[in-house]
Amino acid sequence: MVWSERDKYNHQVADYDIQVALANREYKSIVDQVNHIPVKIRDLVLEMQSTVKGLEVVIDTDEYKMKARLANAIQPFHKLHEDAQNALTEAGDLHTKFKEFLAAVVLPLDLEIHKLERELGIVSDNQFGVVGSARDHESQEEKTLRDRKDKLGAERAKLQRLKKNRNKVCRAFIPFYAKAEDKNQEISETKIEQLEADVLEQQRNLDKARAQTAEEVEIWRDMGRTGREARRVGGLADSLIDQMSSFQSNFRGLKDSISKAILQVAHIEDTARDAVNYSLDKDDFLSGIIEICAAVLIDPRMEEPVTHIHARIREIYRGRLPFSDFELRKNLKKVKYVLRLEVGIQLAMRGNKSESRIVEGTSL
Repeated sequence: MVWSERDKYNHQVADYDIQVALANREYKSIVDQVNHIPVKIRDLVLEMQSTVKGLEVVIDTDEYKMKARLANAIQPFHKLHEDAQNALTEAGDLHTKFKEFLAAVVLPLDLEIHKLERELGIVSDNQFGVVGSARDHESQEEKTLRDRKDKLGAERAKLQRLKKNRNKVCRAFIPFYAKAEDKNQEISETKIEQLEADVLEQQRNLDKARAQTAEEVEIWRDMGRTGREARRVGGLADSLIDQMSSFQSNFRGLKDSISKAILQVAHIEDTARDAVNYSLDKDDFLSGIIEICAAVLIDPRMEEPVTHIHARIREIYRGRLPFSDFELRKNLKKVKYVLRLEVGIQLAMRGNKSESRIVEGTSL
């Protein structure tokens, strides 16, 4: 494997790492937007509180001005209905965006990363084979060098023996013998020169083989690191998909709760409109306000302003209303029951936290 190919894989993994980080950021952005929708729905209750408190102005108005004052006071209910509809539209748009993002970006990205993981596994296995071949070649070069050094050593020993065993007597009286010895020594010295050159050349070959082996090992190790990094990035992508799959189930509950809120606000708006359109005198208008108060008791936070308005109207009639407030009193009981439950749960949670602190404080 060449270094450019190795760098290509490193760049791919780094690029996928960035893409997963960007996808995670986009997912969190969508989650933040989705989580803000319930805040908007809770804000509707605060606006409703303010609207109900504004009904007190109608109670204190002269009878002939009540219709106009009540019509003006209930206008916010129409806006609340529109805001709830907008919240449902926003939730639907975000759900669509979420599904498209998951299908078009995150899932394909995850497939590409795992495909690269498998490819890196194959490449790493192949590179391991290359390392094995390089080591075999290095071992062969080492063996060849040893053989050449052994031949060089043997030839040097032979030359030493030739020099040591020179027969001075024979050389003095037999010229042919002298020439033969000189020829043998010359041949041995020539062989030694060649063998020394061979040893030097083989040493260079061995150095090259060792360098090649080291390079192949480094590439193999680097591919191993790249493979581990790819698996880490793949794990991040898998985790993101798991989070998105889990979060996707929240959309159904969110849209259901908004749809319920829309129906409730629509009922409140209809009740308020009827109170304006079908009231003829003060009793009718105040009866209509009682009906509005009964309708708005969809959240425990509405209990306080509704109770105040109810008390004001009962005060006007000295407790003997000429119309029924049964629905209002029934809804108030439900809301107060919910409030007591919430208080009980909060107290229990505080108690558990206190016990936990005690246990933590006494534990070793």
